[in-house]
Amino acid sequence: MSNTNKRIDKVPSAQLPLIDKAEELQPGDLDMGLRLKAALTEAIKGCKRLSRYDICSKISELTGKDLSKTMLDQYTAESKEAYHFPAEMLTAFCRVTGSFEPLAVLLEPLGCSILSGDEAHELEIVRMERRIAEMQRKLNEMKGRR
Repeated sequence: MSNTNKRIDKVPSAQLPLIDKAEELQPGDLDMGLRLKAALTEAIKGCKRLSRYDICSKISELTGKDLSKTMLDQYTAESKEAYHFPAEMLTAFCRVTGSFEPLAVLLEPLGCSILSGDEAHELEIVRMERRIAEMQRKLNEMKGRR
């Protein structure tokens, strides 16, 4: 069965609409090209255990799409404005380099951030504690009505 009619314009309940933020932006504020190139370059430099060739090989293996060192060099060169790193390879890039900075750079203008495993775990604990406290408040309220 085809998903061609699947609506993608619905905002999930846990996601805030970004329309208010968009109104605050000026033309060109979301041109992320140079910032993304810089973040990709820093991630590569920080990945000392792998050469650019190794990074490309692993990304190609994970995505099933060819990524050569020459392509990576063009995607990260500030002077090569016409070349942009493919979004569909960004997850593999972050996995291979161990850096979430390229994703963080793209999320920052939206007011979003990335949590590490420990931070995400701590946040989930806080959320659960809040739900428990709310349920306890409602239970006490119900008991008081008897």
